[in-house]
Amino acid sequence: MKKNQDTSFIAKNAFSQSIGLIFSKVIGYVTFFYVIRVLDAEYYGIYFLALTIITILASILCMGLHMAVVRYVPLYLGKDDYQRTRGTLILATGVPLILSFIMGFVLYFFSGSISALFSKGEKLELAIKYFAFLLPFMTVGKIWLEVIRALKKIKYRVIVERILALVLKLILIVIFFFAGLKLTSLLLSEVLTYVFILFASLYFLKKFLPEQIFKVEPIFENSRIIKFSIPLFLSGLFVLIMYRMDVLMLGYFGTSEQVGIYACSLKIVILLTLPLFSFNSIFAPVISEYFGLKQMQKFEQNFKIVTRWILILVLPFFVLILIFNSQIMGIFGDEFILGSMALVILSFGQLINSAVGPSGLVLSMSGNPKYNLLNSSLVLVMNFWLNYWLIPIYGIIGAAIATSTAFVVINLLKLFEVYYLIKVYPYSRNFYKPITAAFISGFMVYYLKKIFLIEDIVPSMFLALLLFILFVSIVFLLKIEPQDKELIYTIQRKFFKKG
Repeated sequence: MKKNQDTSFIAKNAFSQSIGLIFSKVIGYVTFFYVIRVLDAEYYGIYFLALTIITILASILCMGLHMAVVRYVPLYLGKDDYQRTRGTLILATGVPLILSFIMGFVLYFFSGSISALFSKGEKLELAIKYFAFLLPFMTVGKIWLEVIRALKKIKYRVIVERILALVLKLILIVIFFFAGLKLTSLLLSEVLTYVFILFASLYFLKKFLPEQIFKVEPIFENSRIIKFSIPLFLSGLFVLIMYRMDVLMLGYFGTSEQVGIYACSLKIVILLTLPLFSFNSIFAPVISEYFGLKQMQKFEQNFKIVTRWILILVLPFFVLILIFNSQIMGIFGDEFILGSMALVILSFGQLINSAVGPSGLVLSMSGNPKYNLLNSSLVLVMNFWLNYWLIPIYGIIGAAIATSTAFVVINLLKLFEVYYLIKVYPYSRNFYKPITAAFISGFMVYYLKKIFLIEDIVPSMFLALLLFILFVSIVFLLKIEPQDKELIYTIQRKFFKKG
């Protein structure tokens, strides 16, 4: 890429990704709110526990090949090596597809035993049986979405995964609810949504992959790809289990209602991951190119820009949760207010996760995935024992403390390793600006809340709006950097362009 094109590429596509994610979160929360009002925390807890189990299995079956396509597809296409590109795609699709069919049958026939393990009865057994059919679609769909990402057609992935699929899911849930279904409406809509994702991804792959790929004989770099994928597979699996260790162990030690309330906190905290996820999706193939071309200065510059903007976008949401946690949880019903403190604790963990930027991605894309594996394995063990110790005593709050502690430890490890191995770090002298803006705006809004004894949702919404206005104003008063202006202007051109 030419000078400044990388920043523009990241800005434009991160903007598309963010718009898609914002839309998906809106639809997701509308769906969640509707489900909670029609059903209750118990049903949602069963659904979320079953979805957690199936998501972990799908990650196992992908075997890290979804990250291999992100690295090797652009690498081979950049060299016009269509034979190795095709070989990579066949390997990355075929192996998970076969394994997912086998695992689906096993899951279906052992659904009763799994349900008995969690002491959740026939409802969880039913959920697992439905999701056994979902497994092949989820696994292969995940691979193909990553191929679209590797082709740098980010907006089409967003359209499929973050817009059309979620709208379809909401429509299906409403239809099935009106048909008199309860838990089954959630399960069946999830299965049909992933069927749609699979076929929509296939359509765009046929559209954007060069025609030569379908005509040449494949060359399989199996050992190279598997050697790259296995550490990523293990580290990704460990991270996923670390992310969901709290849900699994809360499901084991606690009730379905507790799982449902905790799941609500998690859904809100996911908002804080939006900027990191958006920039990571765009930055991954760019990092691969930088290291392939040995353009370390450009990499370091964009690494710092991306990390700074992730922090700028996350901080006001963190402060919002810090001040209005009870009001936010109360939106979903009075029983969910019990999860307010868990929401704050989980938010702190995600703040640290965002503050180190795409450091874990840098380790993987720079050819050092084994460090992610080491980090994840160490923190996974720590997270297990923390959950095992804290959940029986403190319940939901214990799960939140264990998970946030794991996030802090693993991200500090990543930060140190990136500096040790690559001699770069994601911070510049201007990082104090968004932190200062967050502190000042948060203090002012908290002070107003206490003076006027604001607890109701409507006046709280006005204070929340004031918080964002103050934060943005202070950031601009402290002056932004030229690279930041370029990022903003790129987004403005994309948003306000005609046609």
